[in-house]
Amino acid sequence: MPVIVTSSNSPDNIYKIILIGDERTGKSNLFERLGEYGKWDSAIPPTIGVNFLKRTIKISDWPMILQIWDIAADKRMEAVWRACFRKTYAVFLVYDITNKKSFLRIEDWLSKFREVDDLVAQIVLVGNKCDLEDQREVSYEEARLLAEERCWKFVEVSAKTLENVNHLARLIATDLFNRYITIDEPEPPRKISRLYEDKSQDGDVIKLKEKNEEKKKSVCAT
Repeated sequence: MPVIVTSSNSPDNIYKIILIGDERTGKSNLFERLGEYGKWDSAIPPTIGVNFLKRTIKISDWPMILQIWDIAADKRMEAVWRACFRKTYAVFLVYDITNKKSFLRIEDWLSKFREVDDLVAQIVLVGNKCDLEDQREVSYEEARLLAEERCWKFVEVSAKTLENVNHLARLIATDLFNRYITIDEPEPPRKISRLYEDKSQDGDVIKLKEKNEEKKKSVCAT
């Protein structure tokens, strides 16, 4: 079952994130692992309908509440998709690095989302199952170039080993914080590079470095 983190903060402080992509890409396990106490389950059943959880990540003492939605990939659930796509702050486009077809269908999924919600949601391309390197069908460089061309963020993760999963959650929280909470000068375009779990992080508490007394400098990396 998803872990629900309760909070007394205003609903205005909640940021909706959806996971979309083909079946068998590992979305349900990734969804569970994005929760603070989620476990990997090799026999986890496909999502039926919608599941959601909340995770709070503190950035400079400000609680960013991520409301993460796992949406069934079954085409018969299209009416559900349309309802769930609305008012989304960020989209995780999930594919399986061992399944080229799931990668090629990523833009189809994004098109479905854009039909419903054409607001400027943050897009993150997420390659799951990076622990299965010997079965890889989608190269890191191919995915990186697609993300760079489309101005998306890009992360490879393993829901099984937890590699980069927490980093992904903290990355999007920091990005949303910089976009909606702080007022700062626009950042120049950033190149995409590999992400690795930062073992020095103190749980889900992120301290942004001081730029001066009034401004904060983003530590969000892509």
